[in-house]
Amino acid sequence: MHKTISSLWRAASLNGILTATLLLVLIPSLSAEDKQDIRVAKIRIYLAEAEFAWTQDGIERLDGTDVPVALKEETVISFLSLHPGLVAPESEITERCLESERRLRESGYFYDAAILVVPPKAKANERTVVITLSPGFFTRFGGGNAWGMFGKVAISGERQSLYAYAGYNRNGISYLHSRVGGSQLGLGGKLFWYGPGEYPGSLDGYDAENRFLGALTALWSLTPDACIGVEPTVEGFGLSSGGVFSLQPFITLRKYVSRGHDSESGLELRGFWYPSTESVKGEIGGYLRAGFTARTTVAFKGSAGYSPTDLPGEALFDLRFTEDRNVRSGYSRGELAASDFVLGSAEARWDFLETRIPPIVNLTAQAFVFADAARVGVDGFSSGSAFRDAYGLGLRVLFDNPVFAYFTLSYGINHEGSGRFIFCGTAGY
Repeated sequence: MHKTISSLWRAASLNGILTATLLLVLIPSLSAEDKQDIRVAKIRIYLAEAEFAWTQDGIERLDGTDVPVALKEETVISFLSLHPGLVAPESEITERCLESERRLRESGYFYDAAILVVPPKAKANERTVVITLSPGFFTRFGGGNAWGMFGKVAISGERQSLYAYAGYNRNGISYLHSRVGGSQLGLGGKLFWYGPGEYPGSLDGYDAENRFLGALTALWSLTPDACIGVEPTVEGFGLSSGGVFSLQPFITLRKYVSRGHDSESGLELRGFWYPSTESVKGEIGGYLRAGFTARTTVAFKGSAGYSPTDLPGEALFDLRFTEDRNVRSGYSRGELAASDFVLGSAEARWDFLETRIPPIVNLTAQAFVFADAARVGVDGFSSGSAFRDAYGLGLRVLFDNPVFAYFTLSYGINHEGSGRFIFCGTAGY
């Protein structure tokens, strides 16, 4: 009996050693297989009733008709971070598909978007990517404090938009074509008159006839989520003033995070050069939005501005009226006008109502609590600075796809007990 047990024990031990040895051999092999590069051989695009095949040889329409679609296939491709011929590990291909799907949905050009990686039929290292899209509603509505907006996107099926503004303190137009001629070049401009009412912004205090702002925009898309550009801008011009000219180079970055609910991050750098006063300043801002559940989100934003030169009053950083970059409590404009600043903001958000207004308007009501803290320098931090803060709560009414109109009401109080209500047209950072 004892010998039998010993024999069984030795057999079991031997099997265990063999199994462990086999696993040590297979695990690196399986890991290497998981990291093995694959190639995107073809991308099929189903856009409403149209079907396209995109290969390294170009794009071909396959449905056999010439019925026009609301969006050009080149417009769809501009939102993708993958292309035929791309060679990468399968995990990276999957990640790029998830990011592209999110980007298509967030663009507002589509009611729905889905991307699927089709398993191989013949060649084990090749994949076909299938994209199914439903074109969206291209008219836009919106507004802010005492003004409204009406606009149109996807003009001529391309990534170009035109908006018109009208109201008590903001009137004008803005235009942008993000892909001129199907290239990575973007061109646009805007012209506003901030009147006849009081405008609580950088032009506050100007004579009514000098409340115009005009700007041109030229940008180059480095990737679907990154671009560089420059904006020549003139503000405060009118019947009796030529205004203040500034040249504003900028860089913007954005990253959709596939993990979590609607998680996202972004970064923007912008410079300002005022030739008439030989002044310069720079600003950097970034945000991170992390979704823990479908209804709860935490968002953070940090920004900073600096000028090595003396700035004229109209060129100071405004931390009172700038949407999504302000201290939301009862400080005066003078207390939140700075030549240098560092600002941090945080919000905890809860979508307590999600409903649909017949026939197709989606509405979300969001409650949030917030905290803002800033260090403000008047003549540079070396000459002294002041601490500014805000703590409060707010409510957002978000009309999402297909309307894309957002309204935010908040109330914040500072450590001195001074509070302020704010109403603006933003969905938050």
